[in-house]
Amino acid sequence: MDPLSSRQNRAGSLLRILGEHLPPEVYRHLGPEATGKLLETFHKTGKPDSKEEREILSSFLNSLSKIRKEESIDPESLNLIRELEALLKEEQEEKDLLKELKTKNAVEISRIVSGEKPSMIALILCFGNPDAAAAVLNDFPEKMKEEILIRIHDLDLSSEYEKNRLERFLKFKLEALALEEKSFPIYNPMGKKAADLLGRLRPGDSQKIFDRIREKRPGFAENIMEHFFRMEDLLYLEREPLNRFFSSFHPIVLACALKGTETEVQTRILEKLEPALSSSIRLESDSMGPISLAEMETAQNGILEKLRDEIEEGSIKFWRAT
Repeated sequence: MDPLSSRQNRAGSLLRILGEHLPPEVYRHLGPEATGKLLETFHKTGKPDSKEEREILSSFLNSLSKIRKEESIDPESLNLIRELEALLKEEQEEKDLLKELKTKNAVEISRIVSGEKPSMIALILCFGNPDAAAAVLNDFPEKMKEEILIRIHDLDLSSEYEKNRLERFLKFKLEALALEEKSFPIYNPMGKKAADLLGRLRPGDSQKIFDRIREKRPGFAENIMEHFFRMEDLLYLEREPLNRFFSSFHPIVLACALKGTETEVQTRILEKLEPALSSSIRLESDSMGPISLAEMETAQNGILEKLRDEIEEGSIKFWRAT
């Protein structure tokens, strides 16, 4: 294949994967002509399977790493980027789920197939341990058993589509089952470290990264959420603990932090505070005038870091409404 054509196809596949996450600046940088050619390639490429997607993203990240070395990024930001990339890489290294399925016993397979349609149950049983799968099948009522056997007969076990479908299902179902088994919080240093790193980034950037993690690795995102806090999370505190917590800060710090929040969040937080504290914050806010984004972010990060410490120490009881 012509190398140029190969690169264009890869670019089209990359656009298919990342398109909705690309900022408009990317398309403005490319210009109308280059963007038009890229969109033509996009329509010619099919949706990549999970293996192709991993290869394309890996190649793209390697290219970005080479470019980044040539750019002037301050050392602290570069270290944060590298640590986040390392965390994501470690979390995204997927197990061979089909191989893992072979090790499941009848009880474990029963939990996996519970509530699923006959077509998915058939697929799971075909790739599971034969003895365990037979035991699970025998537990179904005759009519359901007959439907599953018909589905098994119609399956093409050599199909990459079926294998990919099963892998995607197992990834979701096994994570869901693992969350159900959590009867109490489990300390996970990966989630805590990721939350710490995200907390040191600009709030807008950290939210974008977290949204991407939640999309790709919901289980990991769930663990990060145990340690990752935003200003709007303060609204989950009752009046008394919120007032006690805010009283430990100078009003000018609180005013500075609240200036960087949405108006609705700022208003609701101030309404929950004692009148004297709320008035002092409003007074500082009115008198300080315009402030920089960096000042607002520094104040917010200081407040949220202390919030996390007090929650983990047990000084503040916190839970998010669901």
